[in-house]
Amino acid sequence: RIMALNIDQTKFLEEAMRKVKEQAFYMKHAMDNEDLKGTLTHASDMLRELRTGLLTPKSYYELYMKVLDELRYVEDYFTGLQKQGKPVVELYEKVQSCGNVLPRLYLLITVAGVYIKSLEAPARDILKDLVEMSKGVQHPMRGLFLRNYLSQVSRDKLPDVGTPYEGEEGGSVQDAYEFILQNFSEANRLWCRMQQQPTNAHNKDKKRREKERQELRILVGTNLVRLSQLQGVEAATYKEHILPRLLEQVVQCKDTLAQSYLMECIVQVFGDEFHIATLDLFLAACTQLKEKVNVRAILEGVMDRLATFAEANPAAIPPHLRTFDMFNTCVSKLLEERPGYSVVEVLRLQASLLNYALHSFPGNLEYLNLALGNCATALADKRAAHQEQAVIVAPLPFALDSEGVEVVERLLTLPLACLALKVLELPHFASLLEFLPWASRRQVGVTLLQAVYNSRAKLSDLESVEKLLEMVVPVIKEEPSSVLGSEEGQALRRQQNGEGGVEDAEEEDEAGASRSRGGGSTGSTENGKARRLEEEQLLLGRLVHVMASPDTDMHFRFLTVARRHFSEAPKDRFQYTFPPLVLATLQLVQRVRRREVAAEGADGKQEGDTQGGRAASEGASEQAAAEDGNGVLGLKKRDVPGVQFGCRKLFQAVHEMLTSLAPHFANLALKLFLEAAQAADRCEADAFKLISYEFVTQAFLLYEDEVTDSKSQIRALTAMIGTLLQARHFDESDYDALSTKVTQYAAKLLKKPDQCRMVALASHLFFVGRADEPGHYHDPKRVIECLQRSVKTADMCMASSQHMHLFVEVLNHYLYFYECGCPTVTEKYLSALVAFINDKRNEAALVGGGPAEGSSRAAEIEAYYKNTLDYIRLKKTQTDNKELADRFSAIQV
Repeated sequence: RIMALNIDQTKFLEEAMRKVKEQAFYMKHAMDNEDLKGTLTHASDMLRELRTGLLTPKSYYELYMKVLDELRYVEDYFTGLQKQGKPVVELYEKVQSCGNVLPRLYLLITVAGVYIKSLEAPARDILKDLVEMSKGVQHPMRGLFLRNYLSQVSRDKLPDVGTPYEGEEGGSVQDAYEFILQNFSEANRLWCRMQQQPTNAHNKDKKRREKERQELRILVGTNLVRLSQLQGVEAATYKEHILPRLLEQVVQCKDTLAQSYLMECIVQVFGDEFHIATLDLFLAACTQLKEKVNVRAILEGVMDRLATFAEANPAAIPPHLRTFDMFNTCVSKLLEERPGYSVVEVLRLQASLLNYALHSFPGNLEYLNLALGNCATALADKRAAHQEQAVIVAPLPFALDSEGVEVVERLLTLPLACLALKVLELPHFASLLEFLPWASRRQVGVTLLQAVYNSRAKLSDLESVEKLLEMVVPVIKEEPSSVLGSEEGQALRRQQNGEGGVEDAEEEDEAGASRSRGGGSTGSTENGKARRLEEEQLLLGRLVHVMASPDTDMHFRFLTVARRHFSEAPKDRFQYTFPPLVLATLQLVQRVRRREVAAEGADGKQEGDTQGGRAASEGASEQAAAEDGNGVLGLKKRDVPGVQFGCRKLFQAVHEMLTSLAPHFANLALKLFLEAAQAADRCEADAFKLISYEFVTQAFLLYEDEVTDSKSQIRALTAMIGTLLQARHFDESDYDALSTKVTQYAAKLLKKPDQCRMVALASHLFFVGRADEPGHYHDPKRVIECLQRSVKTADMCMASSQHMHLFVEVLNHYLYFYECGCPTVTEKYLSALVAFINDKRNEAALVGGGPAEGSSRAAEIEAYYKNTLDYIRLKKTQTDNKELADRFSAIQV
């Protein structure tokens, strides 16, 4: 049927176009012969094609545009006659003799345009005459197109301010908007009548009629555009004379399509100042529209416009106007008068209010909380009704459907970018969050965290920390298994996704796609989930650095609250959240230590102040050990005036966190134990030596029990050596034991090259600091033992010239100690090692034709060795340190 209709339309349109072209040809021929009567006759015959009732609006529009193109020639012809001296009034009267009403009115409007431009008659009278005579065409579609033509012809001929048609005789802007209003009123009636035309009872015909009206709506809306373009219309005129009549037309037409479209047009075409001045009238009309009209979309449109205007012009909306209250009253009245609104529609209305408040009144939390409270109340009422029904029918929990979840999620994320931490001051934010499913709450939590970081705000009170962490609980941990796995939980998810399960269907689609591709997408999906989880947890870990307080006790309470929440997460998430907690606590230790020192006495005398670093007496260590007894670290807590949580308490918290982390992430825990050891050593008091020693010991135990990978062992040993080199307050016996243990670890590495490098590196543990520095430690004998062991190990690795670099690396270690003045490292060892390396080079050259041949790596080693020899030669010629130059001169290179 549709194909047949399209074929018929094409045939009818082609036939009408053919006749229009034919009559237009004869009309132009008559114009050339200056035959006015023939011109009018053929023009009338051409216009008669517009009387057809066989075309659809789309086809009729094509015909209409073709006729309008030809009417421009007619207008030019009439203008030429007027310039030749022919009175336009004669033309105006002559065209009225045409037999058919529709052609006569098109010609009359064409001549009227020339008549007004000639200024031979007042524009006001001609326009009034035309709008009245146009009532002669009452066929809806023909009448609409006729009035559209009238609007087009008159658009630049209205007696508006600043036009030549304005004046005592020509008329005023009032005559202009009266003309447009009357034309709009008649066009709207014709448009609405199209829906009321007789048709059969089939729904298809009703839908077709609705579609046709949709296609023709612009013919009505054009009048409102013309009205908004009048320069002489001010806000007061618009409020008193124009808008009331427009709204009266809209309300009285009782047509859903007309009311929706016209209210939207009013919002879009008129200026923001007009909307501000007439907001009460507009909102009052919104409450009188038909129930099927989407009032929310209309209110959203006007709120968005005013919000954008208020952002660009903050002082444009007078404070006394209280536009938010006006919108809220309108929404409340709508909900009261239309109880059939779904909860989703209610939420969308409140979301629009919230968005308007955010942009127009960004600092007014009362408005935001009011909108959120309305949503929470609506959802609470819905839940109560659902529970009452569940008692009778089936005990299913209340849950929003997917559409409702989306709206609530949007409601909660809207204020985050503007408010960030200020959302904690909105009491209804958290209550509304509870209505979302776990996954949506997690997404809101992630958005909240991002907003907090972007705002660069700081959490400075304990209540805010508690509130924020409660809001982001779904980011911290998984949904409780008691809810997730229960029958009620499964029913809840089905209810949220609709019967059949949107998420289940998506998972089935993914699984099917995976099977069709051989399972390739499964790994990709898992990788995507893992990346998302990592990003979320890293975001959560950064929250620790947002917490700040000038009071160290309060700051530690913040960290304790965060630790309590983070500890509830699955163990695999500790790697993301515990390290920031540990590092933040260690940073806080330095602040607490300064407070402790200041509180211990005005003379600045620190408890257990070390007087010689590692050379301090054993009595101080015994005194600290005597205080042993309480706490994980074996230290009693001693109160310091003004400090509730001292350094010992903070170190104990760090120890507990790392002990929880160690079984799951040994390498990470080892590194953090060493960081904690350095922090304890920086406290520079004998009482903290035991704490530092305990942390290092824990790191060593982790190395022995958990670290098995070669690369991980090298990284761990390097970190251990670095930590011990930075420590300055160990007792000599403790330091000696730790250094020896690290050296033993290095000597037991699986690969010989690794043994060589790490033992050489460990040699630095036995020659720390200058002799005149406090806390220095020198054991030259152990230094030379490590270096000689490295040389022997390197010699065992000489399976190829690729290991030549081990000798060069050890040579550089020798040079370092020789330059530092280590007495056991003499020129004899250096000369012998240089000679040994030269022999190995010569052997490699004889066997392989040179160390650089065919090997870029060998070339790098050769360059490294030559640079080392050049350094020795440079030291020999050094003039600013004669003693050092003499010592280097003894080395034979």
